[in-house]
Amino acid sequence: DRALLVRLASSRALGKIGSTGAVGDEMRTVIVQRMMQGSSSVDALAALGSADIVDNGLREAIAQKLLRSLDKTVADSYYRGEVAKALGKVLAAGSLGDDLQEVILQKLAESFEATDRDVVDASIGALVGLGGAALGHRMRDHIVETLLQGFDAYERHHRIDALGLNPRRVVIWLSRTSALLPVNSECLVAIVERLACALIESNSLHNRTESAKALGEIGSRGMGDDLQRLIVVTLARALSDPIDEVRWQAARALAEASPVGAIGGRARRISTEKLARALHDRCDLVREHAARALGKIGSSSLVDRRSRTGIVKTLVRGLDDPQVEFRVSTVAALEDVGAFRELVAEALSECCYDRDSSVRERAMEALG
Repeated sequence: DRALLVRLASSRALGKIGSTGAVGDEMRTVIVQRMMQGSSSVDALAALGSADIVDNGLREAIAQKLLRSLDKTVADSYYRGEVAKALGKVLAAGSLGDDLQEVILQKLAESFEATDRDVVDASIGALVGLGGAALGHRMRDHIVETLLQGFDAYERHHRIDALGLNPRRVVIWLSRTSALLPVNSECLVAIVERLACALIESNSLHNRTESAKALGEIGSRGMGDDLQRLIVVTLARALSDPIDEVRWQAARALAEASPVGAIGGRARRISTEKLARALHDRCDLVREHAARALGKIGSSSLVDRRSRTGIVKTLVRGLDDPQVEFRVSTVAALEDVGAFRELVAEALSECCYDRDSSVRERAMEALG
């Protein structure tokens, strides 16, 4: 055991030396060759494999050694988890051949089916840690597909809560990556569909709340009609979630991000009805954001006069609510609809005499 610890400590030291400019290319090659032959620290291999100064041939050799260490026959799950993290770092450094990149992604994807927490956790983390901006379109699409497989594996085995917040990290990564994908990308469609499914069906609170945020962010970028409709309707359905946090995140996404008023027909009617019901939610944050979302719908030029009048009347009734923040949000929503409309102007004028100064100030600001 002592001899093994000495070898690992030595390899760490060599890894640090080899990953810097302290040695020449020839000595660095010798260091990598020695590390290939025996027990080497995974940290040292990761440091060498991800260093800019290491040439492609040495980087590929390090990746191959790490791949062998990720084999399922290796009993130590913590060690395999560290190997997965190291592979992610080496892959992020770039300059690997396409075939080797494919093999690494496939190995990490296979790890999603592992029964060991350390391995699954590290494999997801390795892919999430890659980031989309530094990768080519083909590689990024492949990583998105692989992460979606991992997402499905979590849901399938019902191990989300036991494995911490990995699905949340995946959702965040997918949301950020979606900004780099063209609107007609098949991967973008897959991301939206998977997030929509997670928001409605996941048994994880973290998964549902982060999916609501992500769908709102994606929707604000102006998707195609079908995707936009799916996003809005899914967020509206989430207003019936049993958990307060999920409902107010969905309401906020509808209010601040998704151009809900721009969608047509049935989808807009469904969202309007659900938002109107949400004005009576037990959670104040849900009610406040629902009011703002209704204001956004009412401000759309696509909404007919009858529907807009119905929205205004619904909002006006909220001006008598005992909760100050809700009245302020309702005033802001009515401003979105338009103070130039007679009914709105009359209601806002009355708010100038509200018993709370913040409501009065907001109403006067809205009236100009």
